[in-house]
Amino acid sequence: MNAETMDGEDPFQTQPSQTQTENRGRYQFRRALAVGGLGVVSIYFDTELNREVALKEIREQCADDPRHRDSFCAEAEVTGLLEHPGVVPIYSMGTGVNGRPYYAMRLITGSELRNHIKQFHEAVAAGKESFVGPRLRQLLQRLIDVCNVLHYAHSRGVLHRDLKSNNVMLGRYGETLVIDWGLAKTTGSSEVEYESTPAATEPLPESPVSVSSSKLDDTRVGTAMGTIAYAPPEQLNGRIQDIDSRSDLYSIGAMLYEILTGNPPCKGMSLTQALKAIESGSIPAAIEVQTSTPRSLNAIAAKSISRLRENRYQSAGELRDDLQRWLDDEPVSAYQESPLERLYRWKRQHETFVRWATVSLILLTLTSLFAVHRINQARKQQQQARGEATELYKLARQATDRLLTGASERLKEVPDATDVREQLLTDAAESYQRMAEFPSREPELRRESAAVSLELAKVQRELGLIPNALASLSNASKILQELDTKQDHRMLARVMIESSRLHADQGDTAAATTTLTRAMPIVDQVMIDSRTSADALLLRGQAMIQKGVIAFDEQRWLPAVEAFESASRSLRDAMDKSIEPGLNREIRFELTRALNNEALGRLELMWSTQTTDKRIADRYQDAIEQARWLVTRDPNDIAAAKEYALLLRNYAEHLQLDVADIDGAKSLFAESIQFFSGMVEKYPAIPQLKERQVLALTGLGNLLIDQGDVDAAISQYERAVKLADQMLLQNSVQLSFRRCAAQAYLALGTSLVSSKPAVAEANLHKAIETLPNTNETLDWADEIRQNAEQTLKQLDTVDVS
Repeated sequence: MNAETMDGEDPFQTQPSQTQTENRGRYQFRRALAVGGLGVVSIYFDTELNREVALKEIREQCADDPRHRDSFCAEAEVTGLLEHPGVVPIYSMGTGVNGRPYYAMRLITGSELRNHIKQFHEAVAAGKESFVGPRLRQLLQRLIDVCNVLHYAHSRGVLHRDLKSNNVMLGRYGETLVIDWGLAKTTGSSEVEYESTPAATEPLPESPVSVSSSKLDDTRVGTAMGTIAYAPPEQLNGRIQDIDSRSDLYSIGAMLYEILTGNPPCKGMSLTQALKAIESGSIPAAIEVQTSTPRSLNAIAAKSISRLRENRYQSAGELRDDLQRWLDDEPVSAYQESPLERLYRWKRQHETFVRWATVSLILLTLTSLFAVHRINQARKQQQQARGEATELYKLARQATDRLLTGASERLKEVPDATDVREQLLTDAAESYQRMAEFPSREPELRRESAAVSLELAKVQRELGLIPNALASLSNASKILQELDTKQDHRMLARVMIESSRLHADQGDTAAATTTLTRAMPIVDQVMIDSRTSADALLLRGQAMIQKGVIAFDEQRWLPAVEAFESASRSLRDAMDKSIEPGLNREIRFELTRALNNEALGRLELMWSTQTTDKRIADRYQDAIEQARWLVTRDPNDIAAAKEYALLLRNYAEHLQLDVADIDGAKSLFAESIQFFSGMVEKYPAIPQLKERQVLALTGLGNLLIDQGDVDAAISQYERAVKLADQMLLQNSVQLSFRRCAAQAYLALGTSLVSSKPAVAEANLHKAIETLPNTNETLDWADEIRQNAEQTLKQLDTVDVS
């Protein structure tokens, strides 16, 4: 029952006259407002505070049923428990002269979210406004408000269990309120089993079919509850034990679906039909109903109304953050954008930089086209000009390597340049494509063409164009097999290994295995022809890693471990023979991968056989040593840095979960801090690096606090605060930076309360001042502010002089 609606014509029935004329102490009856399944709401005048209030009294038909009375009181108690701007405040509770309980609450002027959604879709259908416009953004902002209310309620252990668009009130002055908590329950309360009732075949009524009492013990197991169009499957099935906060998130997702399509997912279905549609996955995606729906919003809605709870958002805060990211034109966690989508978004945000990059790309493309044009001219010369043609072809390839792919590598170091880098790679792919299609019967040019196709495949793989990459590799393989010389075997083996990797990435294990099986004899022949040179051993190591990866994907742990061991042996031999710095770096990187994968394989084997394997730690330590060597020699090697970070995390998890070595995990944490310190020092202009370092330092400090080492923790906090000051000087607008800095100030201030109260007070005030000044509800900001203010109160009794 939507008791607080007061907007225009009264859409509800009025209360019988005998109730209309009865006063309630300080409250004098004015007029009837609404009637629902359990209660009657009227407008009363509060004679003590001279204001109108909404007063809800249990209906006469329900007054003598103890269960209904308990449910009515529970709704008042739960609503009163939730002190949040998005929950209608309860002023008082009492019993009338007729013995019926009532409670008074704030009178809200506004209308239901459902009405606003309807008006929005009517305007879109009439062509009065676009679908993706200000009205959609306003509705999504209201849904974010609902997420904030539920995030707070869940933190207090309260589940709503009947969320829907007509239980969300939009006030005339910007308020968003979640109402009707009659079906709410507190998490952790006991559930008393009752005899299951057969599932209904008709739609559930607007009022809940099961209510919770003030003792929170009368939810019927096996009985459906809520409203069909918005309730999750576990609630419709009566699986009471499975209902948790993620069930409420399904209902919010159903409201998002309604905002996007005009109707909730199971509108008009019976209980049986709704359950069948959900279980079979036949509910159409929002984008199928409304084709103008942005793909990222469609993904958020789909994730929210997933049949399985574990596939939904795990908290209202996560769902809220994704919706806010969409409003901020940032990528959302529920949707993997294509390179083109990321490029368009980045272009909208960085128009000036895009214009500069476009001019640069045109110049680079013209350079490649000029080189190819010179090749065509050279081909028309006599036989003596063939060498020049080959050199010019190589020049075109080198120009593309250096100007396009080289520039893309350097852009890895530039913040917010991801999409420009992808555009550079796209242009590189086009240049490679033109060179690969260059016709020639000269063996040297054809060999260069095969090499270009291999480079093109690598670029296409990085752009996510897997079918294109496979086609490029197929072209290279065809050329090399036709040439069929010893010098071509090594490149052919590389092409086939890369092809196997791409098939594995697509989940086509059979094709990956077939391609690798064809490559192994060629690898063996390369080993014989080159007398096991360093690059031949590297090639064999890469082949064995791919063999292990395939076995790992098929959960054949022992063959996977054996393949990775074989790869490690080949790569160690290659490292002993290598004298080229560039080749040695590649060998060490592949050795790091082999050791890391071997450790993971041994872990899986250990868990499956319930045995222990002390070699796991050796493999991890060896892999970390190799990765550390790589990042020390070249901190700009992003691939090595990622592998290094992955190793530290994997090994730390192994120490924590399998060995219970907390000190070892702490050591790895400290090592990661040291690594980020070097990155911050090398790239001081990138505030994102400072943010990661501040978070790492604060996290280590928190760990030290838990272990009772306060002095060491304070040292970490002080480093974090110093770096946070520098970060805010560079960018004080980004919310994540302000949150990170405020947490550091709060941590340092709290840790210094006893030893340095004056310094503690200064940092606690800085924590509060750093928080964003906004009308939006930010739970993390409220939490930091409350903690800082509570700690400041403790300082009142401390001499800060």
